Amino acid sequence: MLIGRIAKSSSLNSFSSICYCCVTLGVHAYSCYTAVGRYKEAESRAWPGGGGLSGPPVESGTMLGLTVLSLILMPLFCFTCVLKVGNLANDGVKLGRDHALGCASDTTKDCSTRSRGLRRLWKIACPISQTIHVIAAFLILLPETLLTAVEIKFGYKSIGM
Repeated sequence: MLIGRIAKSSSLNSFSSICYCCVTLGVHAYSCYTAVGRYKEAESRAWPGGGGLSGPPVESGTMLGLTVLSLILMPLFCFTCVLKVGNLANDGVKLGRDHALGCASDTTKDCSTRSRGLRRLWKIACPISQTIHVIAAFLILLPETLLTAVEIKFGYKSIGM
């Protein structure tokens, strides 16, 4: 029901946005696969005990948690890439070309001057799908960097790789 209602009231985004979604999903899936493999490798190591506790460092668990969080963001990323969501930058509206046409363009849903606050901010904000992609990529890269730092600290990796 809800998906049908969204599909009827929305139109598809540009072809390039949908291709961007497919390529990004492939790269993200591979990155998550390697992150999970890295987590398994870190968990299987014999880490020196810190404070009497032997086991993997916190960064290892952080890697798994943030990787899962980045995977949770992917359906929202797909939704904003495939469907027009009312954000001008996300929906491929060129401000000099398409936005100058005003209400004649089908890309601007709300042409009223009464639009205020959050609605106006949503409309002119940065591209939503690319922002979600940057956040998801950061959630994979940050724990990778932290885990590498801990591995260097304990001598599992050398600095001069």
